[in-house]
Amino acid sequence: MSFLSSNDSIPLPSSPNTLTLDEVLRARAFARAGQIHYFNHGARLTFRTAGSWHVLTEFAGEPAEPADLGAAIPAPPTELGSPALWKWVRANGTFERRFEIPTWSTVEEAGGESSDTHGPSSIGALLDWALATRTGSVPADWTSPPVELVESWLPRGALTVQTRGHVRQGELHLTARRWALRLPVLPALAPGLPALRAAALAELLAEAQARWAMVRIDRTPATTDRPASIVAEVDFTGAPPCELLFLAGLDALRHVVVWLVETADVLGDPAVTITGLGPARGGANQNPKERRQP
Repeated sequence: MSFLSSNDSIPLPSSPNTLTLDEVLRARAFARAGQIHYFNHGARLTFRTAGSWHVLTEFAGEPAEPADLGAAIPAPPTELGSPALWKWVRANGTFERRFEIPTWSTVEEAGGESSDTHGPSSIGALLDWALATRTGSVPADWTSPPVELVESWLPRGALTVQTRGHVRQGELHLTARRWALRLPVLPALAPGLPALRAAALAELLAEAQARWAMVRIDRTPATTDRPASIVAEVDFTGAPPCELLFLAGLDALRHVVVWLVETADVLGDPAVTITGLGPARGGANQNPKERRQP
């Protein structure tokens, strides 16, 4: 079920005061880097438009080791729970941070943020959001939109994902200083997974994080009342209220969980044998897709 398509036609307002994307970027210290819609902000931050996404990329410059199931796979630092859409991904042999904005949720306009939260948001306001949260902080004057407004944007059943016998129930996190959506991938992660299996699971999550815009995926630590888990989240903390942006994040979150859940469930279950990753816990030569009965 999809609540918003990147192919939806969004009418853009026309105004003699409308700024071009180039002008919006230059006003925020971006300089054109010789390609269409490719700009630099200092030495490490770039902006480009790729298909249906505006992408901010911050290069870390640290090399990432090739994937090797026989060794520990390096993972980018976690951003889970941090404000906004910044996330670490492995790309082109290095780690980089990305902030991805769907183009259909933006409009190039002057004069500040529109009071219409149902239409596209000013690209300038969204760039300001990205730049303000780049170091993990949120502007002091920002507060979350009213809960009644955000809940009115949530279609019925939107935070419940059902696929191939798997059911996942998500949550809306909305406080004065936090605005995020979360869906569990593995609600309870078995402790002590064999190294090969844990490495394969880590590689799956890293691939998903690089493949799916807006969404962060990571492990949450075990606590006294909750086991360790793997969750996916989209964090709007610091963002201007925008229904199109919110629905784009909701769609991305649901799709990544559907894409992940079956494989992650098998990799995270020690009772399942996977050819090439060793026997199931307890030794048996089982069918690779057959769970051992209690």
